[in-house]
Amino acid sequence: MTPEATTLWRRIGRDLKMIPFQAPVRPRPLFSTFCGILFAVSTCLAGFVAQAATPSAQLRVSRAPYYVGIPMEVQVHISGLSRDPEPTCEGEEPDGGSLRFIGLVPNISTQISIINGRTTRSENVTFVCQYQFTPRREGRIRLQPFRVTQDQTRIETTAYTVDAEGLKPDPKLQLRLRIPSEPVFVGQQVPIGIEWWVDERLQESIQSYEIRSELFDDPDTFRFLPDERVPGTQQTLNIQTSQEQLMLPARARESQRGDNRYVVISSERTLIPLRAGRFDLQGATVNANEVTAWRRDLFGGRRPASTRPIFAQDSDRT
Repeated sequence: MTPEATTLWRRIGRDLKMIPFQAPVRPRPLFSTFCGILFAVSTCLAGFVAQAATPSAQLRVSRAPYYVGIPMEVQVHISGLSRDPEPTCEGEEPDGGSLRFIGLVPNISTQISIINGRTTRSENVTFVCQYQFTPRREGRIRLQPFRVTQDQTRIETTAYTVDAEGLKPDPKLQLRLRIPSEPVFVGQQVPIGIEWWVDERLQESIQSYEIRSELFDDPDTFRFLPDERVPGTQQTLNIQTSQEQLMLPARARESQRGDNRYVVISSERTLIPLRAGRFDLQGATVNANEVTAWRRDLFGGRRPASTRPIFAQDSDRT
């Protein structure tokens, strides 16, 4: 090809690139256009609205064995409800145990995905109602179905049966509630005390403990003056009630009983009776976990490898 022909061909190609190209447009029927728009809108809405799941409630409890006087964890897992309003949980306290509501825990997660230009948004809403159940006698104890309510929606869990075993009191633990033996009067300020005796060999082996007494769990009958801090010490004695954990200022001392030496943690309070009557109190209890084996962590520190429950109970009081 001559140079003149080559130059002409390049000029023709450049001119062709500058010519706009339009594909022929075929008219679409109005009905087809409307259906296409409707389909696009419905597809978009489907991408942003998550399909509602069927509401359900599942009961979950901590693993056996279960022991008299030792609290166990009970949870109601709820799914398929809206995020608002928060649901309410109701549980019937069974014969032979005490049931305490801890709180409601919401869990809301949102996931957005884009595939081929289509946006899909899904929301997962769950709730957990947390309870604490403490068996008060040996044998089979039936937990009735828990009820969950949100607006007009009502669902229930299944029932559950607990087989509670009794623990023999461990001589390495003792608990004493000191209250006057003579009658007291309504409005009288009455000094009382509680002492927890722990064998000194258990000082490093007690992982956790819980002390309970009906005396501290009846605010309509017994009121206590505010506790005064013990100067020069940060020691506390923790008492668990159905509503909260009391951290009482305490003192620690050593005491000898027979061939055994004990660390005695004691706390003093001032009680005010609010109504007259005779009140029979079950013996105060202490439940603890004793570490029976240890392991080393990555930094050489000791960590509990296994534990066993131990128990002690004071005599009944009036």
